[in-house]
Amino acid sequence: PLPHDPGVRLLVLRVFGFRGRAEKLFDSVAQRWRFRGGVALIAGTDLAARTIDPDDTLDFLAGDLRSRFVQGPHDLEAHLKLMDESRDPDGRFRITEFFCHENTWSDTLSALLGRSDAILMDLRGFSERNSGCIFELHQLAAQQRLVDTVFVVDASTDVKLLESTVGASGPETAPIPRLRLEKVESEAAAERERVYRSLSLEKIG
Repeated sequence: PLPHDPGVRLLVLRVFGFRGRAEKLFDSVAQRWRFRGGVALIAGTDLAARTIDPDDTLDFLAGDLRSRFVQGPHDLEAHLKLMDESRDPDGRFRITEFFCHENTWSDTLSALLGRSDAILMDLRGFSERNSGCIFELHQLAAQQRLVDTVFVVDASTDVKLLESTVGASGPETAPIPRLRLEKVESEAAAERERVYRSLSLEKIG
């Protein structure tokens, strides 16, 4: 019999626009995480091939993709209630993606942070141009979720901007925790394995 607990829920954040490497990291970490708990993310074209499901396909064919998008606060609450946090017969939890408009993704992010146990943020390619990621970093610090987050970085990551952003965003009385940075500089599977272990050892023990 499968246990009925919701498992350990993972939220995936990333710099958009890097399909190949985003897919590889997702396959190595998030797909394996599904044996531990559900995975949530804000939908993007970079991971569409990894997250599309029969419901998405049917809505597309029926011309009803609009119903998949979060339209506002009330609609967001409805989407959150529809999250399936039980195991499938094969023992895996599901991936839940949230399709958002420009004016709804920030509220969706804040809500997902409150429902997640662990956070993976891929900041390879991060710079001051990535205003969405900067907002996400502000939220991670403000909600005191930095300790639950593993940041994936490489030589293209503006680490100083990362540190200054979270340093200026947290509560005044709360010290900024030491950030968990995992470098993924190559295509070596061992580097992605290190990211998975960093997440799983922290949250599962």
